Amino acid sequence: MKIRKLKMSESIKKVSTVQFLNKALYATVLLIMGACGIATADDKIYKIPPSSTTYSSVPYISDHEMEQCVRLYNEIRWLGDDIKNKQTTLYTQSAINSYKNLADRYSSMVNKFNCDCAGKQSESAYRAAQKLNNEQAGSSISN
Repeated sequence: MKIRKLKMSESIKKVSTVQFLNKALYATVLLIMGACGIATADDKIYKIPPSSTTYSSVPYISDHEMEQCVRLYNEIRWLGDDIKNKQTTLYTQSAINSYKNLADRYSSMVNKFNCDCAGKQSESAYRAAQKLNNEQAGSSISN
């Protein structure tokens, strides 16, 4: 059996082809996951709620309460995305009821956020979001 030496240009072409195929495969998998509604890790990153700078005094809440607000804000975001991306047929009563239940849940969560969280401040919403992301990363590693 004779082993043929590859020229440098041939080996570079083969490596480039393999790298291209790996990237193409990765992109294809991501597209399929998106089309099937499968969540990726990036979909569930906790973000801090929007806030505005004010010069008047605003109610102060504890960091623990702010953590709950950050959690609620992100659950609202994710549920809104689910509702927006939900493919539903409005031909069956069960599909209509399911969609209505999601919309009602979304509305009640928004009302709770507006009542308990909007216009309030704490030491750090950023720290709360970091803590939730770290907990989520830890739980996904242990699973």
